[in-house]
Amino acid sequence: MIHSGWKRNIFRLISGCLIIALATCVAFAVADATETLSNTGLEFASTAYFASSNEELDINYTTGNAVEVHGDGKITTGNSQNWTVYAKDGLKWQGTITDSDWPRWKLYANWNYDLEAYGTGSGGTNHRALAGCYGVAQKDLNRSSGQEYDINAAILGGESTYTFPVTPPDGDGSGYTIPGSKKSSGGYTRVGSGNAFAMDDGIWVDKETVNVWVFVRGWMTLKSNGNTTDVHTEVDTTVMAGGFDAWDYGVSPPKFIRSYDLN
Repeated sequence: MIHSGWKRNIFRLISGCLIIALATCVAFAVADATETLSNTGLEFASTAYFASSNEELDINYTTGNAVEVHGDGKITTGNSQNWTVYAKDGLKWQGTITDSDWPRWKLYANWNYDLEAYGTGSGGTNHRALAGCYGVAQKDLNRSSGQEYDINAAILGGESTYTFPVTPPDGDGSGYTIPGSKKSSGGYTRVGSGNAFAMDDGIWVDKETVNVWVFVRGWMTLKSNGNTTDVHTEVDTTVMAGGFDAWDYGVSPPKFIRSYDLN
């Protein structure tokens, strides 16, 4: 009996060790997410023009991760001048979900903008005040929004609408057709935050690694001759905002991992 009891104890001891070893060796992978953010090469502002306290044209980007451009310009002395300046700001974002049989991302972006162009005086096509801006999200989230306003004294019959094609200076080179309008001399048009052309959208993407490039570009042109009494443009955009939610749909119920802000 002592001999058989000893055998049973040895068997129990060995079985217990095996169970502990198996439990120790089995590792359950937990889904996680990582992200990288870069704005290298996406920030640029043209050289500002400055003639006097009454004649200047300047547009800039906002440094850091905030995606925004702004600027203003005016000619009031009546000198003959033709200026154009622009700026762009943006960033490249990448996110990766690891250790998931079904990695899933929710990508979303939101962008509004304010923009103004106005002028007074005479001179026909020699008098022009133009301002425009657009925002673009590319790669796995593909959205665009923007508008341009052009005041030209040669345009008769009041306000008219048109479309303005533009090709972004970054990314994949895709073209975008942006709605716009023109007004005759002496008027102005302003687009407020939350207008119908604002970017406010999101999508689900089923893949391990996603990439989103976003940028905003603003531009303005002043053209006048000696008969022009005032030409002025403004560009002022709100920050491109958005987020990226990482999910693990390989488990039931799906597990939320974490969120990343665009900025």
